Amino acid sequence: MKTKQTLLNLLLLAPLTALAQNNAPAPSMPADESLVMLDTLVVSATRTEKPLLDVPASVSAVSLNNRENKGLLRIGEELVGVPGVTLRQEQSGVEAALVIRGAPERHLNDTFLLLLDGVPFVTPDDEVLLESVPYGAVDRVEVVRGPVSALYGRGGVSGSVAYSTREVGDQAAGELTLSYGSDNYFAPSLVYGTPLADTHRLLVRVGHEQGDGWRDRTERRSSSAFLKDVWQVTPKFELTLSGSYTDTEQQIASHLPLRADGSVVAVTGGREANYNIDDARSERTLWFGTARAKLAISEEVQATLTLHHRDNDSLYNGGFNEGVDETAQTIRWNGFRGDGQDETTFAEAQLSWKTDRNHLIVGANHEWITSHDLETWTGQYGFDFATFDFYFYNQFRSYRSGALLNRADWIQDRLLNADTDVKVGAVFLQNEFKATDRLIFTVGARLDRFEREVNFGRTTEANGTVTLPGSSKADSDDNLSPKFSALYKWTPRLSTYVAYGEGFSPAFGPVWSFGSRDTTLKPEQARNYEVGLKGEFLERALAVTATVYRLDRRDLLQYVADGVATKTINAGKQRAQGLELQANFDLRAVNAGLSGFASYTYTDAEWIKNRFIVDEFTGEEIDLSGKNVVRVPAHQFSTGLTQALAATGVSLSIWYDFVGDYPVDGLNKLEAGAYGLANASLTWRPKQAARWEWSLVVRNALDKEYNLLRGTSREPVEAYPGAPRQFLTTVRYAF
Repeated sequence: MKTKQTLLNLLLLAPLTALAQNNAPAPSMPADESLVMLDTLVVSATRTEKPLLDVPASVSAVSLNNRENKGLLRIGEELVGVPGVTLRQEQSGVEAALVIRGAPERHLNDTFLLLLDGVPFVTPDDEVLLESVPYGAVDRVEVVRGPVSALYGRGGVSGSVAYSTREVGDQAAGELTLSYGSDNYFAPSLVYGTPLADTHRLLVRVGHEQGDGWRDRTERRSSSAFLKDVWQVTPKFELTLSGSYTDTEQQIASHLPLRADGSVVAVTGGREANYNIDDARSERTLWFGTARAKLAISEEVQATLTLHHRDNDSLYNGGFNEGVDETAQTIRWNGFRGDGQDETTFAEAQLSWKTDRNHLIVGANHEWITSHDLETWTGQYGFDFATFDFYFYNQFRSYRSGALLNRADWIQDRLLNADTDVKVGAVFLQNEFKATDRLIFTVGARLDRFEREVNFGRTTEANGTVTLPGSSKADSDDNLSPKFSALYKWTPRLSTYVAYGEGFSPAFGPVWSFGSRDTTLKPEQARNYEVGLKGEFLERALAVTATVYRLDRRDLLQYVADGVATKTINAGKQRAQGLELQANFDLRAVNAGLSGFASYTYTDAEWIKNRFIVDEFTGEEIDLSGKNVVRVPAHQFSTGLTQALAATGVSLSIWYDFVGDYPVDGLNKLEAGAYGLANASLTWRPKQAARWEWSLVVRNALDKEYNLLRGTSREPVEAYPGAPRQFLTTVRYAF
């Protein structure tokens, strides 16, 4: 078992902050940005740049500058505390699962849309993998709650998470960052930007991170590089070229077995133990290139053309939980390995026309994704008459000794060999009409055409027996997504709005479930109604946003067991409604340099109709109608304070994140899981060494033990232990 790193080891870097004395002017360090007021400019909610106060949608903007000062090591962690958002990182951060407005994933993050610089990052399975975003290359994220399909198309059922890559400055400046933390976490990075001649601005960022992980066999390493060149070709024509490369490997932790009453089965090694299959790991190599041209045709008209290509190679080797036997003291796994290669090409043209009263946007885009997927299963297969049980590539592991007990009975088969071709084309328009100086209407719509074709290659067993001879399956559909909103500005610092929007998902499902596709299935639909208020009060010392909403989903995609295969059906309706509150405080009137924030989310997510057959052979049926949606807490709360001491250059932050109870299983037999985590950070920017900065962060400062619980439709089954107290110290030098 690993030993915890001591606080003394982390503090050894502190004296480095006093090593440099330099009287030359230093590039200014980014100020504390926890206080995001309503004049912050955002883009993703309307495709037009405007202050948060003037956006007729529920939006949060989060800066990722100096992310180390809050201990943000994995993508998604910056979204903790954002109203309406629930984040779960279960397998040591391998796959961050995100739920917006109580709309749960069917497979993996397939109910919201991920954008990077306005480009959709969606897999051939219509899923979102947050880890595909080069975290070190981004410096900002905007979260839009509510459907965004009228602007961005498929997947925007519950909202969007839009990351932006680093901006390029007008002057030469650089920053060297070195972080060290618990469990031998080590992360150096360098970013440097400089003008080239009179027309180019170039930015380069390189970084590396590695660590042992706090659980057994959860080592991680990742290297990345990012480049952006902004070329002012003419006074009216700007071309931005960017590229990124990321190579990551992460070992995968297992769950701990969970009893029906919510208690965790005691295993050798406790919370740090990892009983996943051997060599459980995730690997990913991703690169992309983007070119964006902006042409100012006139003062009123601007054209934008975006071209993007990315290449993603991935490997996932891990086990799927098949249950625990406390008598035999074993955990049973399906041994699985998935190898994937996909390429995405995206092109979009947009025309913006702005007058005194109207701001019209029209555009079209096309996305083409090709992929090759292999799935290999390893374990004991077949019917065992001694136990009267069917084994689907099962591996039995003792949770006392860690030994694999049935290796002699394992076989290895290739069950999927598929080539996928996805094409999505769309046209969209939106008009913002300023009816009066205070009243603004926004109307928009988008028409999407989407199609998928999968060629399933021949699959064979280990002995050469042909399992499937090979086949092809294709399906296509289209969808029209409208939106409408009205915003009224009562004063220059207070506005209210009402909004309606629709979202959709093609509901094609993962490639492995597409072979038995019923081509009469319809896209999933979502309709969202909301009312919001945004305002700044007390001479702008208090900024508040409040939203009340209702989100209705129908024609949901369900996976139904059909022997050892899976088929998909349209079944069910879901309703989510709730309240989202966010407030930022400038408390300098109480004490100079004091600021704070608070957010609260209430979510009531319920299945209106969700009844389906789970086993065609036995006819077993599950009815979740009227049940609350699993893993969606009714209450979430975050609050924090920052005290900056100008005389000493010291800034102290404390914050607390609370997640309430949530249903663990579909039938709501167990509701549990509430926990709250206290965190703190100390940052020092010495005046006598203005180029230097040192910070120390303590996450889960009170060392709270908590578990992320998970169940099936029928019962609770898994507990993923949350991380214990973690330290991170960072030295930053600006030049």
